[in-house]
Amino acid sequence: MRLLPAIFIALLVLPGSAAAQQVTVVTGPAEAITGTGATLTGTIDPEGTPRDYHFELGSTTEYGLQTPEQTTGSGAEPETVEAAVQGLSPGTTYHFRLVATNKAGAGNGHDQSFTTAPAAPPPAGSTTAFAGVSLVSRTLTRSGKFITLKLRCPAGTIGGCSGQTKLSARRRTGTRQVALGRARFSLAAGGRATLRVRVSRAGLRRLRGVRRIRATDTNVAHDGAGVSKTTVTKVTVRRRTQVR
Repeated sequence: MRLLPAIFIALLVLPGSAAAQQVTVVTGPAEAITGTGATLTGTIDPEGTPRDYHFELGSTTEYGLQTPEQTTGSGAEPETVEAAVQGLSPGTTYHFRLVATNKAGAGNGHDQSFTTAPAAPPPAGSTTAFAGVSLVSRTLTRSGKFITLKLRCPAGTIGGCSGQTKLSARRRTGTRQVALGRARFSLAAGGRATLRVRVSRAGLRRLRGVRRIRATDTNVAHDGAGVSKTTVTKVTVRRRTQVR
């Protein structure tokens, strides 16, 4: 029988007040049960002779583990003993019994069992924050009155991703931006979608005669839990070459 590994044992012997019982060793119930520990109880009648005792513990009635050996007093009244064990696994059923010995022989208490409390759920807010949608490629294609782009929604997003994408570019002169176009999207978690953004009239004027232009793609997305995330990405819009 090997000692409990990495398990802290605190043993408390209390004088009992019950009358002498026919059964010399009685295994009591487990008390103060948590996810990783419990207090094992029992009663021993020394019958005027000191007795060595310990608890046997394990996931089956084969036990396999035991608490350190202790000794009762030599009184004529039953004594209540307790052993606190820690380092157990959450949500696990354990069997145990009380064993007492002296020079005259050994006495085994009956088997008892208990189940540790389940593991605590993760703290609220510990899940990965919603990161918003992202572009599959930063190079976009323009053909006629439409600009094509591809978006993806992070896997595991609650309820998927939905929202609006907006493309803008600087005017030919100055620092002000002109809206090239916008479109709404709805993606499943872990999915991708191809969007065709209709170019606005102001956008067509800005793109006239331009084969390539630097632009900004702004995506305002929210997940099924109502959490919003805005992502801004610099992109290049290229005009598709017509094959003759």
